[in-house]
Amino acid sequence: MPCSCAKRARAARNLAASTRSRWYLVLRAIDIAGAATETVASMSRTQEPMSVRAFRQALEERLATRSANELRAILRGMAGEITPTERRAFLACLESGTDTAVVPKQDLLEAIRRLAGELKAAMKHAEYWEDQGEWLDEEDTLGPYAKLVPPVAALFDRAKAVFESGDLPLTRAAYQELFALLELEDDYGRGIRDTDLEGVDRREAVARYLRAVYHTTAPAQRSAVLFECLCRAKSWLDGPRPMVDEIVRVSTRRLPSHRAFLEEWIAFLHRQSGPDADAWLREAVGVSGGAAGLAQLARTAGRKHPRAYLDWLLALEQKRKAREALTAAREALGALRPGLPIRAAIADRLCAAAARVHDQDALRAGRWEAFAAKPDIERLLDLRDVAGPGAERTRNMRQAARHLQDYLRRRPGAHPAEAWEVWEDAIETPAWPGRSTVAHAHLLAGDWKAAHTLASRDRPLGWSSNESAQGLVATVFLVLLSGKPPEALPRNLRELWRWALGNSIDVVMREGEDHERLRDRLDGAYAQALSEASPAADEQARLLTWCQRVTRARVNAIVGHQHRGSYAKAAVLLAACAEVLRLREKPAEADALVDRVRRRFHRHLAFQREMNAALRRIDP
Repeated sequence: MPCSCAKRARAARNLAASTRSRWYLVLRAIDIAGAATETVASMSRTQEPMSVRAFRQALEERLATRSANELRAILRGMAGEITPTERRAFLACLESGTDTAVVPKQDLLEAIRRLAGELKAAMKHAEYWEDQGEWLDEEDTLGPYAKLVPPVAALFDRAKAVFESGDLPLTRAAYQELFALLELEDDYGRGIRDTDLEGVDRREAVARYLRAVYHTTAPAQRSAVLFECLCRAKSWLDGPRPMVDEIVRVSTRRLPSHRAFLEEWIAFLHRQSGPDADAWLREAVGVSGGAAGLAQLARTAGRKHPRAYLDWLLALEQKRKAREALTAAREALGALRPGLPIRAAIADRLCAAAARVHDQDALRAGRWEAFAAKPDIERLLDLRDVAGPGAERTRNMRQAARHLQDYLRRRPGAHPAEAWEVWEDAIETPAWPGRSTVAHAHLLAGDWKAAHTLASRDRPLGWSSNESAQGLVATVFLVLLSGKPPEALPRNLRELWRWALGNSIDVVMREGEDHERLRDRLDGAYAQALSEASPAADEQARLLTWCQRVTRARVNAIVGHQHRGSYAKAAVLLAACAEVLRLREKPAEADALVDRVRRRFHRHLAFQREMNAALRRIDP
């Protein structure tokens, strides 16, 4: 990936290129004049891309409300923002009195083929250029090919103009050649990609190509040909698969024979298999029959197309039919076999509907269904939140722990992240709870013995993985024994607490706002659970002894095997254990624990420095 500076520079150039569009300029000018509440630039950052059809309709609506004098004022205001280098282009935009300029169609295909030949010829020298250092780094995929990027972008602009002029056979052929050019790569996997083309919207380019395919294919063959082209076009996009609705919205003209095509398209897709055919079938049924059509698809073919149930629920939600959605979700859960991960998404929709109609019993049932299908930390906390306080919440967490243990015994053999490209999203991806997730259920239930038994089986290394429960359990025990709420912990214990909660989360989620939000939820749940905990004195003594033993074992394993990258972790754990001993008025035991470690590893100066730094953070 290019560096952040390059990304920002490219984004700036993309914006400059977009301002050369006549329609963009006029719409932006209207905003400058105060007609809109947000600027186009702001809208582009906060909203989904607008289709050509929606854009033109919105533009015409705004223009219709303005007089000729107002439009002149708008254009003058816009002209004041145009840079000197763009003024000629701006004036050229105003010279045309129609929406479609004269399109240079001659030799378009020949120009594309000629440029593809130049690129192939350049690629023959890739090895030489590699040896000569023409590529600055491994992330530079252009190198000497950079000079061909502007001509390729210009050819995409010409293909777009051909489409808007109505020459659809040429549009189809031109885009086929252009996307074939973008698939060229040398022996090092380098070439020109659509992401290198400033001002070219790849999704709209694909939609224009597919629209041209639709128009230039006989109705009898349209479904089969379009299906093949849609499948091929997937490789031209980094994001979601292309959808038929994009073909409809890429032009202001109506799609001819749309209703008849939908009927044939649905019948054709029923005979296909795979996630693409499933997605396109559900889209077509939703467009053709709405929520009722999706309900019929789910009821007649829900086992083959389980996502039809989810689409049905979402369609009902959009119409604000919460009670109907609640009934439909129950029907879906009754029809789909237990164990399917998609049941969790359906149960989530059930919970949303239940919350809207204030049905607490349905909400509790939905939370359990979601957790049973995809047991993870997020849904464990959801389950805890809907339970009543006291004994009900404890039973709730104990039941969750039993389900998690059973799920771990029969979970899939490979983590979903290892085959992430197979899954288009997480809806049908199995959950992958670790042993630390089971530990959370035990700990939030106040079942210290079960948590201790689980953690005792783990090794003193590997605490950074959620497959180890020992680091989490030992840290929670230390917090419990400190007598302090999480927000008032001493410094080393607070750092250990932050690590333990973060490490217990699946590695796939360990970044961004979701990770922080989940860690904050865990922190809040434990703050409540620990405030209500009151283990007996003899049990506290056993837990404290075990925590000291685990601390010595972990320090010995890290420092004894010279895992230098983890010396700071070992030092913080040692200091945190000493902090708890001091809080429990056992300073002699704290000193003895530290002195024992210090004497054993007195030759390990790097660890001694980390240990001294951690001990200095202990409050007097």
